[in-house]
Amino acid sequence: VSHLAINKSGDWIAIACGKGTEGQLVVWEWQSETYVMKQQSHSQSITTVAYSPDGSQIATGAEDGKVKVWSCRSSFCVVTFTEHSSGVSAVCWTSDGKALLSASQDGTVRAHDLVRYRNFRTMVCPDKTQLGCLAIDSAAELVMASSVEMFNIYVWSLENGKLLDILSGHSAPIASISVHGTHLASASWDKTLRIWNIVESSVAESIDLLYEALDVAYSPGGEILAVLCLDSSVSLFETQTSTEIGTIETALDMDINRRNFSEFGNMMLIDASDSEQEADGKKHIKLPGTRHSDLSERSSRPEMRVENINFSPTGRSFAVCSTEGVAVFSLDHRNLFNPFELGISVTPVSVENALKEGEYSAALKMALQLNQAEMIENVLLHTPVAQ
Repeated sequence: VSHLAINKSGDWIAIACGKGTEGQLVVWEWQSETYVMKQQSHSQSITTVAYSPDGSQIATGAEDGKVKVWSCRSSFCVVTFTEHSSGVSAVCWTSDGKALLSASQDGTVRAHDLVRYRNFRTMVCPDKTQLGCLAIDSAAELVMASSVEMFNIYVWSLENGKLLDILSGHSAPIASISVHGTHLASASWDKTLRIWNIVESSVAESIDLLYEALDVAYSPGGEILAVLCLDSSVSLFETQTSTEIGTIETALDMDINRRNFSEFGNMMLIDASDSEQEADGKKHIKLPGTRHSDLSERSSRPEMRVENINFSPTGRSFAVCSTEGVAVFSLDHRNLFNPFELGISVTPVSVENALKEGEYSAALKMALQLNQAEMIENVLLHTPVAQ
């Protein structure tokens, strides 16, 4: 325990404990002996990130085997799932946002209920292998995950957890999969792009690429299929005819890791690692004996690696998953009220009393702190225009 703090009423005790990635922030109510708040980050590097369908939550998976769901509004962790026995390689949401799926290196895909906060389905590989990529169809009926060592794609039924089919054909590790309708696209290091019909369990098309594929994604409408290759180029294919309609050359940026379509299909987010040879990346050498230097400045930069990126369904923000954590970049700038800045006096009854006494600003502040939409609307409707 590194720090303690008690609120003014003396009912809550805030405790800061642990070091580094093992640190925790806990708010304890000693009278009821319950946690008011308990927050802890991943203990190891985060490997995957995915927005919920409504854009209100972000799911993350890490090498510590944990799956966490975060609120985009408060930036607090909502729930943590710890059923995996090895690192989490991918996460994805169902279309209704009521369930979250995660694939792990322990060879299982787990489905988590976000209403009751429990693991309600576990899908196991018939072979002992690690799982890499993960996808689910729009109807939330079929779950697909790729094997890291065996180069296969497993198809399960989410309803009963049974293995329905094994799609084989790739001769190298599968880098990415993407599903739209009844078709599944898989990109591999064997320089091929395969399009499968997951209903008929057949290969509809196999497209040869010039370089190893790193990622693949359908546009939201399904008309375009984008493939990222090792030469830092993005090839665009028309899904109806499987013909290449364009190429995005990014050779000057090199070292591309990920790409992601926006929800509306008119923007594509591409992650490019900065080269160490760029002029901006060079550090000015300080001459011995000079006074114009900062002794606390780093002599070397920490190594950073981007693992995954994901667009928000609203198209207004995107999340970047790296070795430094998850960074959210947004076009919207707004001040958020901390829902934990509450006292015993902040109650719905206090809001009603403040309205009756004409203290409209105090009533609005308490309603915002309680974070109840109906109460906020009621205060605004009862506030005179002059106020």
